[in-house]
Amino acid sequence: IQNLEKKLQEKGIQQVGIYSTPQEAEVAINGKVVGKTPFAIELKPGKYTLSLTKKGYIPIDKEFIVSPDKSLELDFSLNELNVESARPQEPPKKEEKKEIVKKEEPKPVIKKEPVKEEKKDKDQGGRFWTYVMGGAGGLMIGTGAAFGILASSAESDLKSSGNVNREQSAVQGLADDAQNYAMMANIFYGAGAAALIGATVLFFVEGKPSESKPQSFMVSPFEDGFLFSYQGDF
Repeated sequence: IQNLEKKLQEKGIQQVGIYSTPQEAEVAINGKVVGKTPFAIELKPGKYTLSLTKKGYIPIDKEFIVSPDKSLELDFSLNELNVESARPQEPPKKEEKKEIVKKEEPKPVIKKEPVKEEKKDKDQGGRFWTYVMGGAGGLMIGTGAAFGILASSAESDLKSSGNVNREQSAVQGLADDAQNYAMMANIFYGAGAAALIGATVLFFVEGKPSESKPQSFMVSPFEDGFLFSYQGDF
């Protein structure tokens, strides 16, 4: 070996032996593929870069220096390639700072309910007897007014100068008519006024909430007039 090293030194080169476990690893020196292990090559003294690659194993990259007076042997053990470790590792994701956005709580919606107007049952159709009595009172007063006009007309006839030529029976007839008309007028006036008073009372009575007892109103003739009666709760 010494003699070989001396002879190679004289030539300005030295021998480099490259071995690997397992064998058949591809050898590249300074990026140039030169063979497979086991491999021997003669190089000039200096610094070199060695690369060993084999399928299924982790590649090796090493630097070595060739001495001018000694040969060099390089022996490497290749590690099996783990499939999971061979996968390119993704760079760690930068945690994005999420801005905390404060959600504004929805303001409670105040729903304005329409104001329900109370049904005026007593005013709209509920005051039936009030309207009946009011109408009857108005009708009676109108009838009384008509009888009053007739009584006034009969009285005018009695006071006229034409009665001088009339018979006593005709004059008496006019006097009776005037008296009867006046009496009927008074009766209807009184009945109409009573009916209107009753309608006023009913207006307030029928406006109150009714419970269970029904209300009734009755008009009946009585002597020289009419009798008004009402039954109900006050």
